[in-house]
Amino acid sequence: DGVGPPDVVTTATVPMAGLGLGRMPTKIIAADNRLIVATGDGIWVDNAALPSPARLKRPVIVIPGIMGSWPKQFGLVGELVLDPLAHTYDRLVDRLRAVGFSEDNHTLRLFPYQWRQDNQLTAQQLADTITRTKLDCGCPRVDLVAHSMGGLVARSYIEGDGYRGDVGKLIEIATPNRGSPEAYYMWEGGVFYNDNTVASYLQNAVIQAVMRIEAALKHYLSFIDYLRVKVPSVGQLLPDYSYLTERIYPIGHPRNTYLENLNTTEGVARLKQRVQLYVTGSKALPTLTGLRVGPASGDHAWPDGRITERMLGLGDGTVPYPSLSALERVNWLTVADHGTLVGDSARAVIKYLLDGDPDGAYLASIPNQAELQRIADAPTPNSPQREAVVYAPESSDLTVRDTAGHVADGSVQT
Repeated sequence: DGVGPPDVVTTATVPMAGLGLGRMPTKIIAADNRLIVATGDGIWVDNAALPSPARLKRPVIVIPGIMGSWPKQFGLVGELVLDPLAHTYDRLVDRLRAVGFSEDNHTLRLFPYQWRQDNQLTAQQLADTITRTKLDCGCPRVDLVAHSMGGLVARSYIEGDGYRGDVGKLIEIATPNRGSPEAYYMWEGGVFYNDNTVASYLQNAVIQAVMRIEAALKHYLSFIDYLRVKVPSVGQLLPDYSYLTERIYPIGHPRNTYLENLNTTEGVARLKQRVQLYVTGSKALPTLTGLRVGPASGDHAWPDGRITERMLGLGDGTVPYPSLSALERVNWLTVADHGTLVGDSARAVIKYLLDGDPDGAYLASIPNQAELQRIADAPTPNSPQREAVVYAPESSDLTVRDTAGHVADGSVQT
């Protein structure tokens, strides 16, 4: 196929039943103690050459952003899980597992939470989760990978008086460290910001419908009342700087004392003293950065003024770049939008977690682009029996699984 088998190999036929491989054909190549699988749905690598749990630096806790946790069954019932609707976190979590982080060896924990509640309460729950993780793994500290509002939750714990010195690294992905003007729409008017795309309109319509049902079930006649009482996290995303034109914060703005406290000189200094901080995000997309509003009315809706004009700058489509970069350190940038960059950041995240030296792990084990193209272009016969030929080093013990974690029926020894 242009890549070629290793010098010393044996061959085996791998049963592919049980795998959600989607389109055929499928190619499997094992060389240098790594297993490369190329399917119509992508190319991935087996964990044969990945670091042992002892080589991983610290356990990792993944913290989603606002609206990043929903009940497992259709987003309506069941235990909270990370975004079963848009699957925002699947790529990141898959890549972490691919390099050896695992719930089974207590090096990976996901932290879905009730995103509607006050971030200070969520920070307390995060502290409890960190304690449980330390007990499970027998280690003194953990690392945190936090998306969007999840970064503010992590900061609340680390900068707070209750911090226990048990976080090594905080890796922020698209965190609005000084807020996002989009929050003004929901907090003041009870509506979602729409960037005039069909995808944004549909997603917002679904989420707003769910939340309006929640408000009715809790006997709120006013959706705005429901938001301001039961979803304080939205108000904690309001910017703590001047973003309403011709007004100087906090005068004429809905005030965000939560972010004001996080962003004090003393608070930011504590953050940087207590953990290694890494910031990833984007500044390539048109992003809401300011608003022109009418006169403050004191009305129930839009008490600080109805929106008459919006100003755009650069960011990830949700978080303006100045808010992302407010902590004075941006380590990695992409051109992706606010949700997509979670998966796009996986490579950088793993580099930071492994101190930039993931030898033999994810970064080293992915073939280069030329190799991938040769694999993709080489002819492979269809296999209705869903079997594939494997070239493997002698005395190999291979497990074949797809990106969803399904394992092929039967193991293979060569």
